[in-house]
Amino acid sequence: MPSIAALVAPILGALEVSRLAAHFGRAPSGPSLLLSAAGRHQLGTQFGGGYVHDLQVALGAALHDVFGAGFIALALVVVWLLVVVPGNAVARRIRLAPLVR
Repeated sequence: MPSIAALVAPILGALEVSRLAAHFGRAPSGPSLLLSAAGRHQLGTQFGGGYVHDLQVALGAALHDVFGAGFIALALVVVWLLVVVPGNAVARRIRLAPLVR
């Protein structure tokens, strides 16, 4: 399971960064500063309160995009598990094998 997370996390992170720029209208300056109060204060003094607010709104919209993409991927995996795996002949043979010989 950790190997799957190691593959999926960077993909969703890259999607979030690209969607953040799309929702913000341009590549933001220092978006990681939004993660702390001191960073938000620094952005506010450097660019103004409106910049911080707009960046927070764009980050929220980007996160919704990422959760949507992750949900769609999860739904596809669940459908695959429900449809393909039960139809597997090996799995069917294991499930239908007698308990005693």
